[in-house]
Amino acid sequence: VEGAEIDIVPKLLATNATRLVDVFLWECHAKWRGTKGKCQCAMWEESLRRAGVKRVYREKYPFADQEKHRAAVWNATAAAALARSVR
Repeated sequence: VEGAEIDIVPKLLATNATRLVDVFLWECHAKWRGTKGKCQCAMWEESLRRAGVKRVYREKYPFADQEKHRAAVWNATAAAALARSVR
């Protein structure tokens, strides 16, 4: 959803779809100031928590590098397995 935060987060909140979300990981690109002088990202994160999302992580979350490395390893392994099966 790269760059779609401005559309997605308000709709999650408005439709109460947050009840389906336990953990929300994101990189917020909405850097403008909202009410009370807070950035929109911080305001949305507070709203997500109030709406029942148990954990909200904004990139750069503590485990981002580990997850990116794990994904790269998995992709390389999957690509190698696919290459072997094609032969």
